[in-house]
Amino acid sequence: MDAYWSELIRAVEQVDQAAIAAAAALIFQSWEHGGRVVVFGNGGSMATASHLAADLSKWTEHEDGRTYRAIRAVALDSLPILTAYANDESFGVVFGRQVRNVLDVGDVALAISCSGRSANIIAGLIAARQLRAKTILMTGDILRIAALTLADVVIPVEARDIRIQETMHLAIGQHLAGLLRSRIEEGMT
Repeated sequence: MDAYWSELIRAVEQVDQAAIAAAAALIFQSWEHGGRVVVFGNGGSMATASHLAADLSKWTEHEDGRTYRAIRAVALDSLPILTAYANDESFGVVFGRQVRNVLDVGDVALAISCSGRSANIIAGLIAARQLRAKTILMTGDILRIAALTLADVVIPVEARDIRIQETMHLAIGQHLAGLLRSRIEEGMT
């Protein structure tokens, strides 16, 4: 078997189910109180953030005549906004400034970063903490992460290969959305 697949299988087997459940609990608690989830990341992690925000919103939407509201989730992926902050100030502020504009107390900021060291990711988490929002960090190898102390919940991917980390972040996001949908539906029965 190719090394990629072997490492991916190992990462799946080592995924921190308790951390995923804790993240789902934070998001569910925010949803119960009318809060929102803001998801952000750089590069491939931004694509995953967009995908996760869409899944959280769509997969938790009511079906079959049920009357529950979807999770309000948004990705900080607007290129005009990102480039305006990057051009006028610096790339390091692009998420912190946006977080300040959209988060409230009780909301959730979910950062996705393989390195966990990007200045803009750290600034986004700091801004969320200052606003008393809950914070979740999906990241890579936790031995190298600078942002660990800024997250209420850390979901690590124990793999050194960034391709494995990015694949796992997408899979974890899919699982997280499914857990939340199930939990919301359970409350409707």
